[in-house]
Amino acid sequence: MDDAEHLRRFEDHSFPHEQWNHRAHLKVAYLYLQQFPFPEALERMRTGIKAYNAAHGIQDTPTGGYHETLTQVWLQLVSTTLRQFGPADTADAFFDAQSQLSSKRAPLLFYSRDLIMSAEAKRAFVAPDLAALPQPPATENLRAAPTAPARSSKPSTVTIAVRLLWLSLAIGVPRLWIDLPIIQHMEYPELVGLTFLLTFGFLAWLTTMIDEGFHWARVTFLILLALGLPFWLMHLFKYFNYSFLSGMFNLVQSVLQVAGAALLFTASSRPWFLPSTPPDKAQAA
Repeated sequence: MDDAEHLRRFEDHSFPHEQWNHRAHLKVAYLYLQQFPFPEALERMRTGIKAYNAAHGIQDTPTGGYHETLTQVWLQLVSTTLRQFGPADTADAFFDAQSQLSSKRAPLLFYSRDLIMSAEAKRAFVAPDLAALPQPPATENLRAAPTAPARSSKPSTVTIAVRLLWLSLAIGVPRLWIDLPIIQHMEYPELVGLTFLLTFGFLAWLTTMIDEGFHWARVTFLILLALGLPFWLMHLFKYFNYSFLSGMFNLVQSVLQVAGAALLFTASSRPWFLPSTPPDKAQAA
């Protein structure tokens, strides 16, 4: 499994749970640090591990599940090692060369066992009580110029959501054709047609922005959907009275939009919308 596949399978939760071990965790940390500043790499690790655990039914108990302090400690140790020794051609090559990171006991150089195993340390980050941790850079990422980083893959939930939104737009075309006779008898049919074209173009552009990872785009779509649903419910029976086919097209179109919006706000979709710039642009910077 190469680096891109490793990251993709972590993010879409298809990574085999029996292989999700210490080294697999650190490889994700390494790959994120190659692409993003430390704060963003940490947020992606945090949300990604929680989403992966939820997808695999891993319960968050006092002794199991996500551990905030350990996540931050290991990310800082990998970050420090990257700054000290530089990256390698692959994540496996890096960890083969940096064998000191293979020991799970490394955090005990900084923390007493009681503190690192405490409920407080699991819930939120606590400062070490034995020695200070190395401080990560606040804004710079650790991507080496000669080494192309693995692309952060789009979660499958986002892909499915975008397809549903495009399908709902496609359904709007035959629906307009079915409604054309009634539109022609309206007072301003040209205005109705122009409104349809403008709405279609705007939603197509908004769907493209969602697909590229803009957080504001999915929020805008959700707001528009929430505002439009009451009007849709008010007119649904009118569509069915006019034509059963028109009513069904209208119903299916709205169901697809609601399903797409719901998928865009799942835990697994969230990492795609984390950066202030879209993921594709962030990696090219």
